[in-house]
Amino acid sequence: MTLENLRGEDEAREHVRRHQAYLEGLDERCEALPRRAGQPNRTRIAKDAGIKNGQVLYTNAECVSLLKDFERVDRKRQLSKLEQSELDRKVTERESEMRRTIL
Repeated sequence: MTLENLRGEDEAREHVRRHQAYLEGLDERCEALPRRAGQPNRTRIAKDAGIKNGQVLYTNAECVSLLKDFERVDRKRQLSKLEQSELDRKVTERESEMRRTIL
């Protein structure tokens, strides 16, 4: 099925389907998420999943949730405890900074 033939909600559902199939494939093959600077490389993930617009992984709430949940498990599976601790610290700092910016 090509995305060009879909519109709106159907296209969003197809994005979720492709994204979920991609993540399940990574899990089955015990492969890590593509990363850039320690974070999921959404552009590469979207491309590998057959999604033309990588912004979907920022804007489609279900895709965002799927990636967030998978990334948490993947990070623990792929990184050492020291690396996990460092990433957790950076994420906490980034979230704190975002909250300060918003307030």
